[in-house]
This record gives sequence, C-alpha cells and structure tokens, in this order.
Amino acid sequence: MTYNLTSGAVGKLMQGVEVESPVFQILGFKKIAGQGGNDRYRLNISDGIHSHTFAMLATQLNHMIPEGKLDTNAIIRVDKIVSNSVSERRVLILLELSIIAKGTDVANKIGNPVQWTEQTASLSNNIGTPTRPTTNGTSNTRPASTLTTSYGGGGNSAFYGKSSGAPKSTCIGEMHTGPVVPIRDLNPYNSRCAIRARVTNKSDVRTWSNARGDGKLFNIDILDDSGEIRMTGFNNSVDQFFDTLEIGAVYVFKNFQVKNANPAFNRLPHDYELSMGNDMQIIPCLVDTSSIPTATYNFVDIAKIEDLLKDNLVDVIGICKQRGEVVTFTSRAGKEFTKRDIFLVDKSNREVKIKPTHFIFICL
Repeated sequence: MTYNLTSGAVGKLMQGVEVESPVFQILGFKKIAGQGGNDRYRLNISDGIHSHTFAMLATQLNHMIPEGKLDTNAIIRVDKIVSNSVSERRVLILLELSIIAKGTDVANKIGNPVQWTEQTASLSNNIGTPTRPTTNGTSNTRPASTLTTSYGGGGNSAFYGKSSGAPKSTCIGEMHTGPVVPIRDLNPYNSRCAIRARVTNKSDVRTWSNARGDGKLFNIDILDDSGEIRMTGFNNSVDQFFDTLEIGAVYVFKNFQVKNANPAFNRLPHDYELSMGNDMQIIPCLVDTSSIPTATYNFVDIAKIEDLLKDNLVDVIGICKQRGEVVTFTSRAGKEFTKRDIFLVDKSNREVKIKPTHFIFICL
C-alpha cells in the first residue's frame, strides 16, 4: 500500500507557517524521564523530504507508545500542533493525532529525508496536499488546528497560545502595545492588562484524580521589580506552555485570571495568584531585560524568626556552624530519601537548623 506524506510540511512548520493536517512518518522516539512519573516522549518525524527530532508528544498521548499504538515507521495525521521557539530551537508539540498505519504494516522508511536546517529551508517552499488515506481507505481533508509562534507577525512569528495569523499586538521588549501593570498592583479588577516578568521557578507537572475527573497542572513563579506572584496552568495549558517556558527568561503575560491566593499551596507574599486562561498569550521579550530582577530577598535576623508566623517564607544570611550526618529515611509513601541538617548562625548571635527541604544559597 502507498502512503502519501505531506512533502515540505516540516520545513514550513519550522518557519512558523501553518500546515493543514500534515501527514508524517515516525522514524523513532526517545523517552524523556521526568520527576514524579511525568515522562515525555520526543519523536523524530519525517515528511519524506525533511526530518525533525524535536517533536514532543503531548502528555495525554503518552499511552499510545507503551500500548504499541504508535511505533517506529508509523504513519500519522496531526490534527492539532503547537510550534514554539525555545532557546533558538523550534519545538513541535503534537496535541492531537490520528494513526493512519502502524509501523509494523509500513515496515520501511518512506523517501530519503534529511535533518531540516536553515540551509535546507528552500527545499520546503512548496507543500503538496495529497489525498490522505485513512485506516478505512477513505480520504480525509479536515484542517488541523495549528498554533505557531511569532515575533511581531509575518512569517517568522512568538505568540504562544494564539492561532496563527496576524497577532493583535506585538512584544519585542518595549514594543508591547498594551498597558503593562506592576505585579504588586494586580487585582481581580485589572486582569485584562499585561505584566512583564521573569520566570524564577517552574514546578514539575502534577496530576490529580477525583470524583469530578482527572487533570494536570504546573506552576511558575514570576517576578518584576515590584513583586512576585504565582501563575498556574491547567490541562491544555500544560501541553501548550510547559515546554516553552524557561526559568530565567522574561515574557509578557496576557489574558490571565486573577484570584485570591490559597496559602495552603502558595507561600508567596502576594495577596493574589494567577491562572492561565483559554486565550492566554505568553510573549517572549527580545530586548534588554536587565531591569527585571532575577531574585529578591528580604533578609531577617535569625533572632527574629521566632516572632514570625508559622510557614512564613524568610531569607537569612548566616555562617554554617555545623552540619549533621547524612541520614537515610523512608517516607510514608514508601520512598527512600537521604537528608542532612545544617546549622546556621548570624550577627544576632542566634542559631537555626535548616531542614533539607529549604533552599540554601551559599555566598563565599
């Protein structure tokens, strides 16, 4: 049986151009281990002319590989794809796909694809739109929902989360056209504004399951020169933004939701926290971002810690007076861990024991 791949689709996607329902062949895959069992799969996809080794499978599709539904040489139609630029590298995230043929039925590699590079981009100018056979032998031309990234519009475009086409605003650093509000001034009444902030922390993806269903989420802590706040992405936002956001990078965030902070899960000092909305936009800043701090500290004397409320976050500067022995212990969940207690003293002539769950920055 003959299988028609969408010739040139890899090259177009790598240049931020939308492609309708591209058909690819899977040349291989690699499991990327993540903490908490949140593993990812990186695919090597081919359009028969070019291949690309940084195609990430959305986490909700992970089951297709261990179940044997998605294997080497398989032919797939991608119905929804996100194209993002991360550290000068284009990453394709496959959100929805249909299997046209299993790899065991295809058996061989189609064509002689070469790894896509800027030098080979000229070979991808013309995309064929062949009739795509499905597993029942009929054709299918349903367009894919393709999300591309853009720096200021045009063909080389970085609007994470917006459908391809002309963006409503741009952000090449200070060229963002809408109002930018300091983090300290955020409240539920000005949530339609934008903030410009640096990502200082990104959690792993966490999952949950209850009577209302299953889901997943991740958090980022973002900082500007006025304060720090937490932002949470759920379900589709995990697939859309988790792989694109980098710790230390500065972005403009738009179309988020503002709600009261939950101190049971959020210990940052801000009264509010943010959630990624359905039309969320996260726009990388490309100009000088040195005015955005990388961290903020509010140092407290060790002697004053006892006056603070339980579970408050504090910053201290001290000298390591003593370190404990390395101890191995088993958690309630049955996992084995090791720990070592550290004892600090400071100019207030008081001592405190630092538990291993604390973050410690040592200055020499």
